[in-house]
Formats: sequence, C-alpha cells, structure tokens
Amino acid sequence: MKKLLFVFVMASLLLAACGGGAPATDAPAATDEKVEIRVWGHQAPAFNEANQKMFNDFMAANPNVTIKYETFPWDVFIQTIQTSLPAGNTADVILIPGGI
Repeated sequence: MKKLLFVFVMASLLLAACGGGAPATDAPAATDEKVEIRVWGHQAPAFNEANQKMFNDFMAANPNVTIKYETFPWDVFIQTIQTSLPAGNTADVILIPGGI
C-alpha cells in the first residue's frame, strides 16, 4: 500500500511540474504620454554639467520625457529634502552624494 501511495504522489508531482505556467503577457504598448521627472541635486559644477548632459541625451532619445533638474547649495539641499518629504512634495529622484 505504501508503494502504491508513493507512486501516486510521485506521479502527481510529475504532472504538476509539467503543467503550464501563467500565460505570456504582451509587452506594454508604447505611449506618447508626456512625462515630467523632477530631479534634485547638490550644487557641484562638475557633477551638474555631467548630469545635465546625461539628462539632455535621455530627453533627446525620449521626446515625451522632460527632466526638470534643480540644484541647491548643500545647506539648502538638506533643508529642502527634510521639509519636502513630510509634506509629500519631493522630487521624483534625489541625487545624494556618496559617503553621506
């Protein structure tokens, strides 16, 4: 009886493993919806220039996306983050330097 139960359980597991998974989904359709992404950063000229170039390249490749890049002096940057987070009015992306 134990052998028969073992064979039944193994056959059930084998059938379950061979069963089909979830049906494949189609990729989302491309959209022309306008998107604005707010990015905040600390004022550091070398980084700001490189970031702005990167954002410009991205916007050129994605004409429906606008990146609004705002930079602040360090003390204002920290204060802006601290006051905007609780208020729910923060940027979509905040660039924080490493080591902080």
